[in-house]
Amino acid sequence: MKNNNEQVADLVDHFDFAILEDCTNYNECEDFLLFTEQEKVVFQIEYTDTIKSLEGFCDKSTVNGYVGILKNRNLDVWIQSCHIP
Repeated sequence: MKNNNEQVADLVDHFDFAILEDCTNYNECEDFLLFTEQEKVVFQIEYTDTIKSLEGFCDKSTVNGYVGILKNRNLDVWIQSCHIP
């Protein structure tokens, strides 16, 4: 499932994982907690034009149980990710 926060409750049982893009910008990250509550992976992708570094971002991402990923918006090979404790 990707970026469809309005239907999480209805669709969480039909998907194995979720991909979130820019959920920090739109204040939608917590909308996908149903996935982690069902032990399903959530990949939280934020972009360097809005988040400049992993500092602070990783804390919020891992607290939700998400895999935090920082990418350039042009989706080149550059990537940074948060490590889940």
